[in-house]
Amino acid sequence: LDGKLPARTCLIFVGTEGTGLGPNGGDASPDLAFIDSDDVLTLEEIKPDQILTRPDSLSYFGSLSQTLAQYGIRYRLVTAKSLRLEPRLSNCKLLAAYRRHTPSRESVVQIFGALAEGPVSLEALTRITTNQNHSVASVLSLVAGGMLAVDISRPITPSTLVQLTHTEIH
Repeated sequence: LDGKLPARTCLIFVGTEGTGLGPNGGDASPDLAFIDSDDVLTLEEIKPDQILTRPDSLSYFGSLSQTLAQYGIRYRLVTAKSLRLEPRLSNCKLLAAYRRHTPSRESVVQIFGALAEGPVSLEALTRITTNQNHSVASVLSLVAGGMLAVDISRPITPSTLVQLTHTEIH
């Protein structure tokens, strides 16, 4: 990763089944990947609050964190309680609402073309698409699908910068 994404940019859902990245060569499935403020790839696993009360779970996640650290990857366990903090919760709800929207091919080409040179505000992206009635939905559905990135630590507004995600992360 070249560190061009803004801090706390959500990249994509990450699945590592069968990769042996977990402790002792086992599997692990982090839920989110993002570039943190210090340009470190960070994986977050979302678990229920009660996971913190189980010693075996804490041991497992501690081992997983150590294993990933060997590859220069930071690992965090995120509880449901912390997910309910704002603006993250509102952003997740907003993006979830657009998850099933399918943008037209023409809109996708226009959006990706506009982003080829770098980040563009959500408002500016909505003005460049031919079908402006569905332009916000098209952009947000691409964010929800992991094709585009936004800073999830701030409310998503017309001035939110949108950019392409890095395809090196699958």
